[in-house]
Amino acid sequence: MANHDKAIFSGKEDRLKRFVTRVRCAMKWIFQFDVFHFYFGSSLLPLSLDLPLLRLMGKRVIMTYCGSEARLIFLERQRNPYWYLVDKELKGTLDDEKHDWKKVLMLRWHGLWCHQIIAPRNLYASVSKYVETKKIVKDIWVHNLSFSANAAQTLNQCDSKTDSKDIVRIVHMPSSPVVKGTRFFRDAISQLKKEGFVFEYIEVMNMEHSQAIGELKKADIVLDQLLIGGFGSLAVEAMGFGKPVVCYLIETAKKEHYEDCPIVIASIDTVKEKIAELILDKNLRKRIGHAGKLFVARHFDYEKVNEAIMELYQ
Repeated sequence: MANHDKAIFSGKEDRLKRFVTRVRCAMKWIFQFDVFHFYFGSSLLPLSLDLPLLRLMGKRVIMTYCGSEARLIFLERQRNPYWYLVDKELKGTLDDEKHDWKKVLMLRWHGLWCHQIIAPRNLYASVSKYVETKKIVKDIWVHNLSFSANAAQTLNQCDSKTDSKDIVRIVHMPSSPVVKGTRFFRDAISQLKKEGFVFEYIEVMNMEHSQAIGELKKADIVLDQLLIGGFGSLAVEAMGFGKPVVCYLIETAKKEHYEDCPIVIASIDTVKEKIAELILDKNLRKRIGHAGKLFVARHFDYEKVNEAIMELYQ
């Protein structure tokens, strides 16, 4: 436990120094620890060349995938009819299709040596193509959020700060406007205003996290994304605060992983109608918001996640 959260890099090292540090740590830790839990597709040595050695020495090896390092773009194009709208924006990133062959090799290699691979939500489709399903853990969602059962009372106080107001407050916080489909949200908002709907629309970008959380707490409706087919931290935080979230989820992914997820599923073709329904129906917003808090408590309570991870280590 003495080495918990100990950083071995400052972020200023050159490649050679980082390589030497990784080798040194690998040679030391391989004799010191019994369980090795790796993150974002990386292990101690480049190309995960340490995994066979760890297994040979009887160590337990677990890998957690997070997103772009394991997401296969050729598969996303097959199952997500809107992926083509973000393709150009993702050129040169890990979500560029040119990296797919490297990801396939990584998945096959990790599948050989890891005891368990955590691949929740939308990543399961990619990982399960090249890793035995018995090795994949899809019901533990490792995250960096601070929701817990002990915080439930605080969340209950944040049900809706705007209940006393007549004007509905809609908030959108795009980390990447193109990838999140912000232009389609803007089009829907513009059409609704032309049709006479009265509401307040807030777009939040380049804001400190604490300030962004404050905006979420004041929202009546939160708009997440319309193109990538899944949800991330923003949607979870919004649901944790009891806010209805509008988001595009791939139908097969919802059926396999999110059956109890109360996100309001919308596409670029239906988003205007979905937002309009929420604006008009206050009770619907409350019901969906309450269901969202229960969903977060079931799946994103960090204490429950920690217990599940510890059980996995055993």
